[in-house]
Amino acid sequence: MKEDPELFSPFLNQSEIDDLRNRIRDMFVGNETIPTNIELPLSQAANRALHEAAEASRSLRHKLVTTGHLLLGLLKVGGSLLSQLFVEKEVEIREVEGLAATQADSRRKQDPLPVVSHFFGILIRMPRKQEDVVFVAEYQGLIGEFTIAGKMLGDSLLSPTATRLIQEWALLRAAALAKNVERVRDGHDPLFIPPLE
Repeated sequence: MKEDPELFSPFLNQSEIDDLRNRIRDMFVGNETIPTNIELPLSQAANRALHEAAEASRSLRHKLVTTGHLLLGLLKVGGSLLSQLFVEKEVEIREVEGLAATQADSRRKQDPLPVVSHFFGILIRMPRKQEDVVFVAEYQGLIGEFTIAGKMLGDSLLSPTATRLIQEWALLRAAALAKNVERVRDGHDPLFIPPLE
């Protein structure tokens, strides 16, 4: 609730969220304070909820587990105050699944240049819209645009050494770059490409 307050707004009003937060806090009143440098084991229910969250992410073909997936995991395991409240409010799992799918998709769309590789301080990004620029390389705050063959487009302020390393990487990883171009054109996320070693 604290990490992503907007996640609950389609299902709970602010007073219900505050009441739930207070009920959870009251469960722990009087317990001793635990130092933050101690690792505590998770309960079986918490482990199951994390497993369900990971499964939800996989089934929606998302790369990351978001707060929406965690909410799904908690609801699928059941037995928590949160799941009881959702049952009382007659919120269906498929409504939460729809929210989790939308949440992950909107986060994915916010990054128009996802990182596909990195080596020697160089970040390689691939635009989600493929035209002439197949990948963008960033090094020390400077940017260069490259074709699939590693040919630099336009003028670049990248150092000659960085440019040479990027071109070596592009030549070595040409097949993976070509595969990512096809993935992006088909509307999928690009895959990570091994770095230059």
